[in-house]
Amino acid sequence: MKRFLPLVFISCSFILSSQNLILNPSFEQNGERYCEDWYAGWLPMENYCDTFQNFGVRMIHSDPPDSIRGSWSVELYGNWPSGSYIGTYIPAKAGTNVYELKFWMNSSHFGGGGGINLKGNQSAETKWIEDWGQPWTQYTLLDTITTVPGDSIYVILSAGVGDFCICDVQFDQVEFAVVDSITTATNDPSVEYSFTISPNPVINDLHVNTSDVNHFEFTLYDMAGKIIFHQTSNIEKLVIDCSGLAPGIYFYEISVDGRKERVGKIMKI
Repeated sequence: MKRFLPLVFISCSFILSSQNLILNPSFEQNGERYCEDWYAGWLPMENYCDTFQNFGVRMIHSDPPDSIRGSWSVELYGNWPSGSYIGTYIPAKAGTNVYELKFWMNSSHFGGGGGINLKGNQSAETKWIEDWGQPWTQYTLLDTITTVPGDSIYVILSAGVGDFCICDVQFDQVEFAVVDSITTATNDPSVEYSFTISPNPVINDLHVNTSDVNHFEFTLYDMAGKIIFHQTSNIEKLVIDCSGLAPGIYFYEISVDGRKERVGKIMKI
């Protein structure tokens, strides 16, 4: 039986308020449920923004004390033997910055949590804050992340694993902001390279082309950050068979001599 660790991080009072980078923090708009900019697994949540459960996710409307302010919230089901999660992607501010994630969570029935991961950087561990058995509580997580232009950050909310049961966790009012900038990244134009990735969306073969360099590394990730494909090319063209991939959103990273040159996303249809 897997359980979440009851870790609660309290934010310090000296943290300055900053602009929320999450475009849809409350899962509602004009009093109606709203799921734009969130993904359930690899599926856009706006396609499944319903009060019925889809892929372990549904929207609920409750009054206090069952909600934080009488509003729409998202409910995730940790259905044994796997959990359930949603996430949103945020363009990163280049350089080394301190980010703050805040969210409200109701884990009265079981455990849940939130985390931050730098997409495209497999060596970057997801930073988590987890708890269980608590009514509506606001949680805060701080993390220092170094990024280059083109990076994105993945904010994830997750329900845990239950004991042969469906255990629900609710989330609302998600905030993510830069609270301190330590360095600013700069580019050296002399070592930048041009790449084309096509077609996008892709059905079968994905073509990666460049005329600037005859060696590069290409890595493809799914929306959970798992490496789907990795290859070092010693020619200016790479063809990747994507016919066996499930439909959805995937992220790619191109590196030359260990330097990340380009990141982006493709859609498999």
